[in-house]
Amino acid sequence: MMPFIEPLRLSRTITRAVLSEEQAEGQGTRVRRSIGRPELQNCDPFLMLDEFLVDKNGGFPDHPHRGFETVTCMLQGQFRHEDFAGYSGVIGLGDVYTRTPTMFLDITMEPHKVVEQNLLFSYTGFICMLSGKTFLGEEEEQFVGEAHNTLTFSGSDGVKDTVLIETKEDAHSF
Repeated sequence: MMPFIEPLRLSRTITRAVLSEEQAEGQGTRVRRSIGRPELQNCDPFLMLDEFLVDKNGGFPDHPHRGFETVTCMLQGQFRHEDFAGYSGVIGLGDVYTRTPTMFLDITMEPHKVVEQNLLFSYTGFICMLSGKTFLGEEEEQFVGEAHNTLTFSGSDGVKDTVLIETKEDAHSF
């Protein structure tokens, strides 16, 4: 009988940090697009990932959402949403709105915490930093992730990979 061998565990490293610059989109709406820009096009299964700020009377023009998933995480305030199928409602503070269940979505990490996040070896790993400053990787080789940056991870050659994520000061949103 062969002995059980623990799967190889590798710590992925940050390969790129891309700042999401703010731009106007819609009426009274500012968007920071991370995934979907030329620098970040291979983050399957995501086509795009936006952080948006909408003033009291602002919004987006009609646009279709056919053939892909949408996820909205409300970090501040509230937003009235209506789609082409006639579904409508208010997305409030702390709500996550999605058309279908999402496998994994971690939004907030409290201060002074360390998490070892497992990634399947075939996944393209990334973190979209919405706020705060996060320290990623082993202590001697930590990368500092800052707000409004999307960080991509190195590829995998192991069975199971991990990323160490640490917050040292304020709470952070991903």
